[in-house]
Amino acid sequence: MISKKIKEKENGKDYPYTIDNVTIRVAEDYPNAVYVEDESGNKYAVNGNAHVYLTKIKKDAQYKGYSSLIFKENIADDFAVLMCGMQMYSAAQSLKAAKHKKMMLKIKHIVSTILLIFFVSSLLLFTLTKGIFWGIMSVVFLIQLYQVLNNVGADL
Repeated sequence: MISKKIKEKENGKDYPYTIDNVTIRVAEDYPNAVYVEDESGNKYAVNGNAHVYLTKIKKDAQYKGYSSLIFKENIADDFAVLMCGMQMYSAAQSLKAAKHKKMMLKIKHIVSTILLIFFVSSLLLFTLTKGIFWGIMSVVFLIQLYQVLNNVGADL
């Protein structure tokens, strides 16, 4: 769960809620579901995705409705809170993608190293057993396989 605490005294008159010390939360397992939670654990949806998330996907007994229920009278909406939540979600997704890319590159490197070892050993084996034709065919096959595996990770 991605979260950030916001306080009225830090945000001044731009603070949109009647409840102080709320936490902006973003569901990592549902796109852009931004909601606020008070210190008692009550949750208020900032956008429709959060409403769906808290009522249908992860039904929560402490869900109270949209954040408009706790707006200050002179505040029209909580657009800044929504934008903060969207940025937190985007940053988390970028980090997740970077970790995935790093893992894929490690796997690609390991497979390429194994292929190189097979390439050299098959070349030696077939050359030593006087199977020149089969040795050449094995080398061609392994080169093709190596190129395919290198092209698989090219888009990462």
